Amino acid sequence: MLLSKNASAATLLLTFLTVPALAQVSTRAPDASSLATTSSAAESTAVNPAAVAPATATLQVPASAVSAPTRETKKTSLSVSAGVTGKSMEDKWVNSKWAGGQVGLTGSREFFEIMQATLDVGFLMTAGTFSNQYGSEGSAPTAFWLNQASLSAQPFSFFKLEAGVLPMAFSSLPSALDAPGFPALRENLMWEGRSLGAELFAVQAIPSSGTGAVKPSENGITTSFTAIGANLSSSEQTRAALTFKTSVLRYDFYNLNASAATDSQYLGNSIVAPGPQARFKYAFGGYEAAGELKLRMGSRWSARTTGAAIRNEKAPAEFGRGYQYTGGLGYKWGDREVTVSSGYFYNQADTLPGTYASLGKGFNNRFGNTARIGFEDVKEKITGFVQYVRSNEILDRPYTADRDTVTFGLEAAYDVL
Repeated sequence: MLLSKNASAATLLLTFLTVPALAQVSTRAPDASSLATTSSAAESTAVNPAAVAPATATLQVPASAVSAPTRETKKTSLSVSAGVTGKSMEDKWVNSKWAGGQVGLTGSREFFEIMQATLDVGFLMTAGTFSNQYGSEGSAPTAFWLNQASLSAQPFSFFKLEAGVLPMAFSSLPSALDAPGFPALRENLMWEGRSLGAELFAVQAIPSSGTGAVKPSENGITTSFTAIGANLSSSEQTRAALTFKTSVLRYDFYNLNASAATDSQYLGNSIVAPGPQARFKYAFGGYEAAGELKLRMGSRWSARTTGAAIRNEKAPAEFGRGYQYTGGLGYKWGDREVTVSSGYFYNQADTLPGTYASLGKGFNNRFGNTARIGFEDVKEKITGFVQYVRSNEILDRPYTADRDTVTFGLEAAYDVL
């Protein structure tokens, strides 16, 4: 059995928490959400368990954080997911084609009425071929990931405190920031009315990159990340034909070191002294805002449009802006739904450090188009998608080129407890 009577999910979580949070273990799940950021994070059906729920791929919060939590009678839950994923990526410097399978484990345990332990881990194995003139980007990944390993306390219905490895998902809306797990502390204030739900949150974290060469600490100085923001949305209980979500975020990175700059010089950022002693030309701190409108058209059809904009105030206007928007249709019959969407994105060179920016759209200094077809069977817990991304350079940089990326994924989840 995955969890015996003497080994609860909380015990399993605490075992993970004893591992140094900054160990060279990727906390960025190599899922389809990070392998190819969706044209709409709210429509993400990636192979990774973290992306099966409407998400996301860029600054996102689990949807449960937007509305007041509900107490469930089931104190222990455990689910296992298994899936396949594949990717083709081609440009002037990179030619990569690979496929593989992954297994994920998600569990939680409630205790003392107000506390909960949560664990979300997985393993990906792939095979394929790749060539890259400059580095390892595009290689077939084989990795263990840790999306979440946390303890939370909720002494009041309107207040929640979380600590551990937490997903940097601040809303279920699209974002330029990827959503790996960071060692972090998060404070949440929540409210739910009859037709609206709201949340205020603050996060203090140590950034973790999927690239092992990026060090969280260098010469005794530790990189840090802070965010403060708010979410507002129509209540999940409303039966209105038109629903909405909005999100606004203030973000700041501090003490970014040479290892992060060295990695990001291949990802579109402006760098001083390229090479092993690279430094970012501009600091990173600014705002991101996003919104979504969804229209139900009868019992089967729905239409959705999303948009997001980001501004790094510490970079010049011609280097620190980005935006994206999508539109799509959904057709539902029974417990099944098919979605079709397309979108456009524009992300200048220095909105975010490249090593923490959206992988699916080619990181920074890119603009382009996305097209996606998704499928979900709620009853059988099966999700799948196929996505195409065309990303072009904004400024001509030595290590990047116009790129075509195709990604697919299929996953099935099973409740064990």
